[in-house]
Amino acid sequence: MCLCIQSLRSGIVNSNWNYLNISFNSSHSQYLQDRYPFFFELNRLTYSFEKELQIFELDDKEIALMLALLITSIGNNKSKEIEYLEEELFTILYDYMAVKRGMNNKDYFILTIQIPFLHRINNLILTNISNLKCSLTYQL
Repeated sequence: MCLCIQSLRSGIVNSNWNYLNISFNSSHSQYLQDRYPFFFELNRLTYSFEKELQIFELDDKEIALMLALLITSIGNNKSKEIEYLEEELFTILYDYMAVKRGMNNKDYFILTIQIPFLHRINNLILTNISNLKCSLTYQL
């Protein structure tokens, strides 16, 4: 998410850019794609999310509130304080976007519906990195 936002704030969406910082046509890239396809699938998923974020033209306050929501919404066993904070953040984001974009604007709903999608991406990352660590241990 942070890398998407960094690219978003620069105002450039570049489909040739990737998180591994390698040329897609190089032999090294082909080796990595064959060996670790997950990283390239992750690039595709985050690129599509990055394009969606750019359409919203979020300002710094909206980005900060969205990041705070992502952080507070990750736990399955939330304390009452976290639940209250999360409710407050949703309310603040809604109110701010309603004032900025108008009451009939649907951007808030479209944006917040992305939160579970981002958590699924996070779980995919965790699973694949854990599997990668295990496979590297066996190779050593």
